[in-house]
Amino acid sequence: EVRLLSLLPGRYDDDIQCRLVHSKLLENTNFEALSYTWGDSNLKLRSVILNGIRFPVTPNLWDALATFRSETVDRVLWIDALCINQSDNDEKSVQIQLMREIYRSTSQVLIWLGEASSDSALAMDFIKEIPRIDLENGREVEWLALERLFRRPWWTRSWV
Repeated sequence: EVRLLSLLPGRYDDDIQCRLVHSKLLENTNFEALSYTWGDSNLKLRSVILNGIRFPVTPNLWDALATFRSETVDRVLWIDALCINQSDNDEKSVQIQLMREIYRSTSQVLIWLGEASSDSALAMDFIKEIPRIDLENGREVEWLALERLFRRPWWTRSWV
């Protein structure tokens, strides 16, 4: 059994509201997993409303939730920081063993690399072009944008 997060609809600047629900992985529940980095631990925490109670989250997670949230429908997600009781080491050890099955059971995995930078859209567009371009000719600006994108902390996670 795992907890899933039902991310309630809202606009970007609205309070982020969500509910935790229990689910068995074999129930064919349609959910997505969110992969992200927790971010800088020195930054001031933000908060979401979780089951009616304010709950602290990292700014990086808050940004991902605000960005991925729908304005009209609930979005069901599995997010380690919220779906696993981080203060219960026994629960964490059990849930970490389930992570392969959790990610395998998702309809898709969302990856949050962080807020857009001045050249991240250029890098993402360039990725789509790579199979069709002559790698020998120029494109220094695009290659630099791509390099900066790949230097983001998410790529250093051990399972990535």
